[in-house]
Amino acid sequence: LITLTDYIVYLDRGSDFDPYDYIESVTDRAGQPVSGWSVQVDSAVDTAVPGVYDVSYLYQTYTVYLTVVVK
Repeated sequence: LITLTDYIVYLDRGSDFDPYDYIESVTDRAGQPVSGWSVQVDSAVDTAVPGVYDVSYLYQTYTVYLTVVVK
């Protein structure tokens, strides 16, 4: 299970963005905590270009999404 701090984020153009900053917690199937660095992140967020981006977080067979809006 992956829990994020937010599921939609609004950023100003040119802002810094690190997808790992939004991982609140990760637990395995037994409910044991796992390092956030064990999560595979797929992100194409470009804060220089306004738009809507989806970031996927994958651990084992569980995926969760963060929507990033660059304005």
